Amino acid sequence: MLLFVILITWIPSMNSIKNANIQISEIRHQLGNIDQQTKEQFFKWKLSNGNLSSMDLIGKVLIGKPDANLLEEYIQMDISSGIEELNELSKEWKRAIALNVSEEERRKVLDVFDRVDTSQDKNKWMVEKLPGWLKEDMDPIEKRAKKIDELFTDFFYLTDYPAWKEIMRNYLFKHDPLFEMKNDSKVVEMAENATKIFGELKPIFALLEEGMKNIEELRDGNLIDRVKQLAHKLEDTVGNMSHVGIREDEMKEYDNNESASEFLQNTSKFTRFVNRVVRQFHLMKKRWIPIMDYFDQLQIPPGSLSEAFATLQRCAQLPIELSQELDNFTFQLQPVEEAKVSESRIREFWSFLKSIRFDELYFDFKEVIKNYENNKDVKGAILDNHIFKQDPEVRRKIFFGFNQSADWFIETQTILSKTDFEKVNQAITDTLSKAKEVLECYSQFAIPNTKSLVNLPLEVWNFDPRPTRHLMESVHGFKRVHKMMVELNDWKFEKKLENFELNEEEVNAISEGIEVIEQLKNIDGLVNEMNELSGLNGTEVEEAWIKVKDALGSLNEELSEHLPILESNLSHLQSAISTVQLPSDLPIQLIVDWVNANLKGVVHSEYSKTLQRLMALDFANYSSKLDKLSNSIAKWYQNNQPANPQKEEKNEEDCLVNYSDKCRIPL
Repeated sequence: MLLFVILITWIPSMNSIKNANIQISEIRHQLGNIDQQTKEQFFKWKLSNGNLSSMDLIGKVLIGKPDANLLEEYIQMDISSGIEELNELSKEWKRAIALNVSEEERRKVLDVFDRVDTSQDKNKWMVEKLPGWLKEDMDPIEKRAKKIDELFTDFFYLTDYPAWKEIMRNYLFKHDPLFEMKNDSKVVEMAENATKIFGELKPIFALLEEGMKNIEELRDGNLIDRVKQLAHKLEDTVGNMSHVGIREDEMKEYDNNESASEFLQNTSKFTRFVNRVVRQFHLMKKRWIPIMDYFDQLQIPPGSLSEAFATLQRCAQLPIELSQELDNFTFQLQPVEEAKVSESRIREFWSFLKSIRFDELYFDFKEVIKNYENNKDVKGAILDNHIFKQDPEVRRKIFFGFNQSADWFIETQTILSKTDFEKVNQAITDTLSKAKEVLECYSQFAIPNTKSLVNLPLEVWNFDPRPTRHLMESVHGFKRVHKMMVELNDWKFEKKLENFELNEEEVNAISEGIEVIEQLKNIDGLVNEMNELSGLNGTEVEEAWIKVKDALGSLNEELSEHLPILESNLSHLQSAISTVQLPSDLPIQLIVDWVNANLKGVVHSEYSKTLQRLMALDFANYSSKLDKLSNSIAKWYQNNQPANPQKEEKNEEDCLVNYSDKCRIPL
């Protein structure tokens, strides 16, 4: 009953002068906080009966809301031991760093690459040609030794002088095998040297090979892409959460309601936590984003990176005692070197014969031989030749030379018979084949390309994966955000109000009707504001400004005339509004457009505030809104009478419609 009295009572005024502002203020005072009270009761009723769910309420008080579907994926992630992609990245990084090829070791490898030149093309040519050269030497030596043996018994009979002449005309050794081998043994020495030097680096090559395999796995796998995708996905999720906030006005409206107070406190906590997750993500992003940028720029060469270092290790395991074998077959060729002494003496005698044109005397010898067909003493026939008789010294040299040549040929034949040419040739071939194998092994890789890979591990693993752990912190935050959303979504409000007589439209009608009374109450103050603003004087909208101001002033005066001085209530105001001429077609928009186009700064701001209040005046609907206000209040009051009414007799007429002394609050 007290609430009813508050809605309709009047407070006696000592001021007997009619003033609409005072009268309407009295009416507003009578209505009290009925608009807020009915809103709260209606809100409580909706919560109690499920007409307003927890998510509906969140939608009213929150600006933005995380997409629960985006967070579902993170719920399935087990991060008790970390995130899979980040664990793999850390594991690969640690494995690569653990190989620990020092700067000194890398410099040593690079220095060897600079010093060792396998000269693949040249060495390949030498290895292929040298056996042929030696075979070209060995075969004629062996054949000539046999031929000398055949000719020796018939030497002085000159029965086959042309064959003997052919032997003497050519050098016994077209190539000097030992000279060729000593010269071309550089091939063997080069192979042995390369194997020895690279062999000392085998442990480092093994580490580099393993390091290259790690890089190949990183390049050919999808780990980097997965890490980058994880970071992008987390960033997209944070972007979805970045605009979550509280609508302060709505929160204030519902926060004092006891039915929703605890829920809204949790909602505020939820918002604060979401914002903390977002801030933390952007703060930590500064630490791990350099890694993502590095991955974007990382370029790893294609193809096999480890094969070159595996080849170097295989090459270094090939036989390296090639020089010892070279000494061995050099020893076997020593008889050939000794035979060269006898061959030089024969060559000297042959030069002497050529100097006396001995081959021209052959025909004379043939004639002599014919005369001595029955006498086989060919030597005697030669000695009887007139040439030998004319020059005793020449005769002596020829005689001596023929006799010594026989001995020299015997000596040469004897020496060469000690040489197993097939065995020597095979030894040479085997040794050169081993050298060729070594050089061909090293020729399988290009030193410049391999050299460029030595520092590749430093370039590829030049990052610290530890800052990526902050991504896991974001996932943990997302999990908690999702958990809080589930808790809010499943929130059950206590059932505190079974029934409420007003519907939403009627509750809104009370608020709108109260707003009409507030506007009417402030018309007098609005007119005073317009009087103080004189900046439009002399402008093209001055007349419009005056028209609006006069219309409001007239309305204020008419309402004063139609409202009782001391007994004004809502029904009086309804009657007055339906009676007076409410302003219409006011040129407010014309003034707004002009102010926006011509005024700036503080002056513009002052006019804008007043114009906004003018634009809110909805005179055309004042009457209907007040009627709805009255009807809604009556309906609400009828259902909110005390359970035990006072015993004194009550006037049944609605105090809001017809004023009665019984409605007055006792003084």
